[in-house]
Amino acid sequence: MSDERTTDIGEEIDAAITGRMYGMFTGLPGRVLAFNATEQTATIQPEPATYQGDVVVQLPALHDVPVKFPQGGGFRLTWPLVAGDRVWLSFACRPLDAWKAGAGSEPGGIRSHALSDATAAPMGPRPIADALAAFNTTDAELLEPTGGKVALGSTPRQAVARHGDTINMGLLAPGDWLAFAGQVATYINAIAPGSITPPTTAPTVIASSAKVEAG
Repeated sequence: MSDERTTDIGEEIDAAITGRMYGMFTGLPGRVLAFNATEQTATIQPEPATYQGDVVVQLPALHDVPVKFPQGGGFRLTWPLVAGDRVWLSFACRPLDAWKAGAGSEPGGIRSHALSDATAAPMGPRPIADALAAFNTTDAELLEPTGGKVALGSTPRQAVARHGDTINMGLLAPGDWLAFAGQVATYINAIAPGSITPPTTAPTVIASSAKVEAG
């Protein structure tokens, strides 16, 4: 009888622990259903299913999930999210209700690792079966949806200047400098024909800069 009772208690403990774990979450992949750019929150569908007892169920969509964009020191990197984007969900060890409202020091209760306390990092990951195509193995890349990209690596790169940007003319190769000077001459001659002759050789320019202004 003693052995049987010990077994029953062990089963009850195992059942209690398992039941508690059903409602405890640490991290999950998910997909964006909708993005609120004003609040930087999203509605996200966790992707893996879970168990309720012995029944497999789909987790509910999570609403008002704060999205974690890289930022710090006054800098930030943001981009608009669209439906279908992959994110990684993390679940806080304490309630986030007060923190979301700006009262970060309030305890908010003892709830732990609950679905309602999720934050999302818009960094993927992707399933191995759906890995990125044409992965750049030598440079860091920034791609945009229509195929444009900027690559940062050990070889010279071309930068696009915006209004108010400053470029170092000493970093331009001779051919690039002549192309730049030729374009300037073309614009000036369009306004006052024959007023300037495009240069044929590049000058030696060291550590100087020019202000580039575009519309």
